[in-house]
Amino acid sequence: MNSRLVLRSRNGNRRSRRGRYNRYALQGENRNKYTDPTGLELTLAVDKTTQQMTATLSLGRDTISYSIAVRTGVVPGNSVPNTNTTKLQPNGTNPTQFPNGTYKILGSSPNPTGNSKYGSTWLTTSATQVLSAVAGPQAGQQVVDKGYDIHFTTTTNTNGCIGISSDADMKLLVTLYKLNEQLDPGTSTVEVSGGQPATSNAATTATTSTAGTTGLAAGSDASVTSAPAATDSSNADQSTSQGKCND
Repeated sequence: MNSRLVLRSRNGNRRSRRGRYNRYALQGENRNKYTDPTGLELTLAVDKTTQQMTATLSLGRDTISYSIAVRTGVVPGNSVPNTNTTKLQPNGTNPTQFPNGTYKILGSSPNPTGNSKYGSTWLTTSATQVLSAVAGPQAGQQVVDKGYDIHFTTTTNTNGCIGISSDADMKLLVTLYKLNEQLDPGTSTVEVSGGQPATSNAATTATTSTAGTTGLAAGSDASVTSAPAATDSSNADQSTSQGKCND
C-alpha cells in the first residue's frame, strides 16, 4: 500500500496513528462492560470517474480515512463505457458498471469463484439494477441483475463489481468492515457516483436498496442524466448473474 491511514478529529486536526488505533478507546478500555454510545460507521465512497475510493470509518469525534484505487470498468483497459456490449452474462445481459447510489454492505464471504486472481474474501452488497437481456431465453425481458460486490482483482476491469487493485487494501477494507460490524452492526455502506450516464440497457431511476431488498435499487446520483424511467421490479424477471466476476 502506498498511502496510510490517518486519524482526523471532527475539527480537522490531523493525528497520524500509522494505520493503528485502539478500537476500544471509546468503551473505557472494556469491551464487555461498556458500549460505545457514539457508534461507528463505515462508508466506502466510490467515484467511477476518478477510479478512487475513500474509505471512512467514523469513531465518535474522530474519523479514519483511506484512499484506495479501484477498477469499475467493464471493458478491458477502459473504465469509461458503462456497458460491455461484446460480452454476455449467464442471464443474457451485458456486463454493466456498478449502479450509482447508496447500498448496504451485507457481509464478507469467501471468494465464490475459486479463482485466486479475485482474492480470498469479498464484501457483498445490496446493489442491483434492472438490465435488458439481449440474448438467451430471456431476450427482450427486463432482468434484475445482482452480484455487485467488492473484491480484489488483478485485471483492468470487472463484470460490474468494484475491483480493488491492491490485495492489501482489500484486506484492510474487510478488517474495517468486521470492526464496524462488531461495534455498530448494519451501518456499513458503499456510495457510488460518477461515470457515464446509464444507457437504455439499465433502468436507473429507483429507490435506494436496503438489506434484504430484492427489487430495483439503481442509483439516483445527479451525474446520471437522461436515464429512462425505471421498470417496476415486480414486473422484472428476478434472475441473477451468480459469480459475476468468474472468468
